[in-house]
Amino acid sequence: MPKPLKAQDPGRSVDAWVGAELRHRRMQAGLNQAELADFAKVDSSLISKLELGVRGLQTDTARRLDQVLRTEGFFQRVLPLVERKKDKRTRPSDNLSETASDTGGTLLPEGMLESRVSGDFREGNVHRRDLLVAAVGLTGLAAQVAQSLEQRLDFFALDVDDGALQQVEQAVKALARSNRPAEETLQSAQQVADRVAVLADRTRRPSKLVAAHRSAGQLHALMASSAFDLGEWDACDQISVAARTYASLGEDDSLQAWVLGLQASAANWRSDPDAALVFLEEASALAPKGEPALRVRAIMARSFALLDDVDALRSVLQVIEAEAGPNSEDRLGAQIGGEFSFGTARAAACLATACLDSGLGAESERWATRALEAMDATPFSNRSVSQVAGARIDLAAAQLLSGRASEAVALLESVMKTSLVGNASIAGRLRRVRGMLAHQRYQRDDRVRTVIDVIDGSTGIDQKR
Repeated sequence: MPKPLKAQDPGRSVDAWVGAELRHRRMQAGLNQAELADFAKVDSSLISKLELGVRGLQTDTARRLDQVLRTEGFFQRVLPLVERKKDKRTRPSDNLSETASDTGGTLLPEGMLESRVSGDFREGNVHRRDLLVAAVGLTGLAAQVAQSLEQRLDFFALDVDDGALQQVEQAVKALARSNRPAEETLQSAQQVADRVAVLADRTRRPSKLVAAHRSAGQLHALMASSAFDLGEWDACDQISVAARTYASLGEDDSLQAWVLGLQASAANWRSDPDAALVFLEEASALAPKGEPALRVRAIMARSFALLDDVDALRSVLQVIEAEAGPNSEDRLGAQIGGEFSFGTARAAACLATACLDSGLGAESERWATRALEAMDATPFSNRSVSQVAGARIDLAAAQLLSGRASEAVALLESVMKTSLVGNASIAGRLRRVRGMLAHQRYQRDDRVRTVIDVIDGSTGIDQKR
């Protein structure tokens, strides 16, 4: 079996030196050989042979490499070194054919010019000679322009193909609709975002760049949401800023409003509803009608509840009731879905929490029940485990406010069977309901004590994380 070829000493030959430079610049760009070949539209074996120094660089390949690697014409400038043996040097001459070559025109055999003009030229008609020189020069200039245009068109032909962007969109959709743990979603979204960054850097078409930025915004939004679920508030804020920037570059108002809503939710969980309302004011101006606007109002209800502004809370509830749910289809929720969807179920769950914060037990129970009914109507594969668990915990808390402990404990027992360790939102709800269960009226209830022990264990693990 033949041994694999090894890279030559860069000092051994010009080809070996060029190969070493190509490998260095490829690695600087973060590309492997196959990716570089794909972007440059050449066979992958050619890149390998060039880097090994067993194949000489050609003009077209040099131009493509300069375009893909953004090397500012480096490989085209080294071509004279590569082609030195082929270069046939000619002495300077004053004849008109070489003058045409100097101006970019085609080199003409001696005698051809004289054969194309009248005898007046041979007799020294300088004016006619000047016209001929000008004509040859213009021909050379036109050839240069044509070559330049061809290179520019080739430059755009090297753009990323639609298939690469479509693969990214499918990856975003899969991540948004998955029920994987937050840490896994965060890691996977980061990996796809790195790939999008490479595609965005390579594209030359504005429409594709907008699409790449939109996908990057969605991926960063998912990362920020995962950081929120993990209770990493500072990271959530920082990633959210990046998500909003990409969403703006991607011309996606709906996504910008979604991220602002996430930042508002994080502020609410940190007991800073005033900051949340600042985010929500900006989100209200951006959010399209339908699901995006509904989501902003639902989060706003939570902020008013934390501020003990019951009148403002009731006003928001009345507006939501009057609109009777989403009245238009949102592209973000419809095409991507999953984490980006915000229909009746999620709105009702959010409003149940807001009412619970304000001590409105009956209203909270009504909204939590509505949320669970909507979730039950959703296909099982599309349900969010954490959202169902959150609605059940809030319903249990509302039932405890009404003194119906046995119903509440049954709901909490069903939640305890679900593995939700590490979810900050669930942990916060459990800690609140645990405080309600600790009331002395329930101290003799064995089922209550068992639920409290399980809550202590799960929230304790969450705090350690």
